[in-house]
Amino acid sequence: MNILITGASGFIGRYLVHKLSQQGHDVVGVHYENSLDISGVTSVCVDLRCITLVKDLFDGDSFDCVVHLGGYIPKPQETHNVLSRCMNVNAMGTYFILKCAYESGVKRVVYTSSSSIYSRREHELSLPINEDSWIQSDSPYALSKYMGEVFAELFTENMNMNVISLRPSSVYGFGQSPYCVLPIFVDSAIKGENLNVWGKGMYTQDFVYVEDVVDAIIKTLTSDVVGVYNIGSGVETSITSLAKMVRRIFNPDIDIVTKLVKNEDTTRFFLDISRARNVLGYQPKYSLESGLRKYKSEVEREK
Repeated sequence: MNILITGASGFIGRYLVHKLSQQGHDVVGVHYENSLDISGVTSVCVDLRCITLVKDLFDGDSFDCVVHLGGYIPKPQETHNVLSRCMNVNAMGTYFILKCAYESGVKRVVYTSSSSIYSRREHELSLPINEDSWIQSDSPYALSKYMGEVFAELFTENMNMNVISLRPSSVYGFGQSPYCVLPIFVDSAIKGENLNVWGKGMYTQDFVYVEDVVDAIIKTLTSDVVGVYNIGSGVETSITSLAKMVRRIFNPDIDIVTKLVKNEDTTRFFLDISRARNVLGYQPKYSLESGLRKYKSEVEREK
């Protein structure tokens, strides 16, 4: 297949591009800031906020499908122009991709949304969280990713395009963003530093290994299934349990240190993945422990 992948130089993108190229597909990887230096893959730098540049991607090329991973994720504590950039890159960028894909005759688009669109307010949570759960509207990033889903649904219903939206949970693995709790723990363990857990560490997340997410995306490429699907492990893990596992796997000689906090977040969160399992045939292969061990082997290989 001839496949266009936006966000190809990002965390998930690099894994996906590498696997698809290994399988013999022709891949055009779109990136914005980071270069893409994967052998046999065409690399193109495009700002998704410019519809003219997005349209140029499709001119003269016939893609069998598009995987839209590209987007803007605000860094922690970032406040300047966040709402505007989220809407322009994530929401309108998705619209431009869908519009240009439709006009060039692409029938299959895979859009990667995010489980961050789900509300974390405890009174709105019903665990595990299914695709019909409450959507939060107080996060610019979450709102912009949800708007991408709305555009995907509009093109599916009105333009006869096969567009599927995937909502990955907390994706982890070698090369991920350093700002999340899991890579912070891993980095500290590798450096021989103690792991700091704030409060009782009862906040929970659904951690899914990056290769499981990539496999889920690949399953959708030749499918005509549409709609929204959770992609996670379906397993609830507390921050305390995560710290214990990271210590055991990466560095048993360090300690876990509890830090006092006044207003501890004890929100529980994990996904119901039954729809993806039943409809897409998705089944995560990695437990958190096996995923962390794979993560560790990749860290060691890069030394």
